[in-house]
Amino acid sequence: MNRSIYLSQKKPIKNLAADAIIKLHQDGYSHDFSIWDAHNFLCFQNNKLYTQDEVTTTFIDEFYDRFTCNYKFIYAIETCCGMKGVMLTDKMYVNGAIKQNDGLPASQILRNRLDPITYNMIIELFDKKSRGEERLLVRFKDKILPIAFDDVAFFYLENELTQLVMFDGKSYIIQKTLEELEKQGGLSFFRANRQYLINKRAIKDLSTSLTRSMTVNLKFAFPSRIDVSKNKAGNFLDWLSLNP
Repeated sequence: MNRSIYLSQKKPIKNLAADAIIKLHQDGYSHDFSIWDAHNFLCFQNNKLYTQDEVTTTFIDEFYDRFTCNYKFIYAIETCCGMKGVMLTDKMYVNGAIKQNDGLPASQILRNRLDPITYNMIIELFDKKSRGEERLLVRFKDKILPIAFDDVAFFYLENELTQLVMFDGKSYIIQKTLEELEKQGGLSFFRANRQYLINKRAIKDLSTSLTRSMTVNLKFAFPSRIDVSKNKAGNFLDWLSLNP
């Protein structure tokens, strides 16, 4: 059985789960496991397969991964020969069996069972927890400034450069695209149009016209007008109605 291709695709564990993983490693769970198929687990250190009967799994924690729009589950694993390790997976376990969810990610199952407002509120809470104190690193003159997402009022595109504007009015150029920042910012930010990505906390109110156009009024002065694209107006209002 050739596992070399599978092993080469192993990705580093995201920072969202780092604390739980580090704690387990400190407690002697030093090996890394992954699901090989519906009945076996793969240990990366010795490239060996273990059946479900040869391991004991213990649920540790879960979190929402906004990049894959899915839930991740952390398990501690002990093998019959005394080996202890950690597994990070999007599969759930019920009575020692892998629950496949009919091919659907847990987030999709949750979406199907809840009304849209409740679902979005839950996802926003997970998003805030997972994003935590994530920082953007901004180069300014001869310094590198760490700036928290929550301190950013909005991002905008000007002359093909991405600008970051803080609540105190300071602005910096950042070497990221709006698409990248939209993924990182999570549900606290909304892409109002091609040019602007706005933090909900920066919005004072909205102005509308007879043409049903919608303009964002900020909590502080800014010289340019920020319009919401007509095709995004409905989603924008739904997003704005969620709890901050």
